[in-house]
Amino acid sequence: MKIYMAPMEGIGGYVYRNAFQKYFGPIDAYISPFVGKGSLMNRERRDIDPENNKGICLIPQIMGGDAEGFLKVAADVASLGYKECNINLGCPSGTVTGRGRGSGMLKDPAALDYFLKTVMRECPMKVSVKTRVGFEDADKWEDILKVFSKYDFESVTIHPRTAKQQYEGELHMDCFKKAYESLKCPLIFNGEIKTLEDAEKLAGSFPDLYGLMIGRGFVKRPQLACEIAGRKLPVPEEYVSWHRELESGYAGYLSGERSLLFKMKDMWNFYGDSFKSEEKTLKKMKKTQSLQEFNTLAEQLLRKQ
Repeated sequence: MKIYMAPMEGIGGYVYRNAFQKYFGPIDAYISPFVGKGSLMNRERRDIDPENNKGICLIPQIMGGDAEGFLKVAADVASLGYKECNINLGCPSGTVTGRGRGSGMLKDPAALDYFLKTVMRECPMKVSVKTRVGFEDADKWEDILKVFSKYDFESVTIHPRTAKQQYEGELHMDCFKKAYESLKCPLIFNGEIKTLEDAEKLAGSFPDLYGLMIGRGFVKRPQLACEIAGRKLPVPEEYVSWHRELESGYAGYLSGERSLLFKMKDMWNFYGDSFKSEEKTLKKMKKTQSLQEFNTLAEQLLRKQ
């Protein structure tokens, strides 16, 4: 079964991908945070630049919306040498869905069909999809599946929640089962994979499942990739080296110590879950305005892995 890293805006950029692959990989592929709202911004181009993603399989994700804008961005992405892109039909952010993008496209299956028909006909790359099972509810899921079944996607990744649920609440496993039974393209599961047991349970329930896509589960416990693959876990000093490599990579493009500190804190907002018994140290890390103190405290925890 294939293992993918989910796109995570603000965390899952090329610095994080490269360090993850080195210390906890390899995994099969990484999906970039979405790019393009009509054109590639400089930071987006930097993130998917092949020079910044050597030795990994990266699939750039492009924001859905209007087909013309999508295809313009797709042409830019293809010019960098990419052979596959991923359509974002899953982002639940109100600023995205309010403009009919991301999971906002799931409101109207007929409009979604029109968009996909144009994209699949004219896109210069192979196309995969990452989706939710609906916007406010899952009532239109069967109609959405009928639309998906018309197209020859490389894969469909399903996070079985609605946009309204964001990242909380029960997974609609009945919706995923319908997709598993009806779609002929490779199917990938995304959502609440936190442990090896979670991965094994999914593999047992869906034996023909093509892959797992993991986002927050990897940020909170990057060693999960090693556990799923049956590889030896990193030793504590390797965690320290990983952390230092992240900081060094971010320092290469962030301006000033304060920006770098906030970037590392963003990652620790998730990763700190690995150290729930170290609440006192985690609180110090959140409060400190000193990058040096932050790193000293972080490395104390990392050496306790």
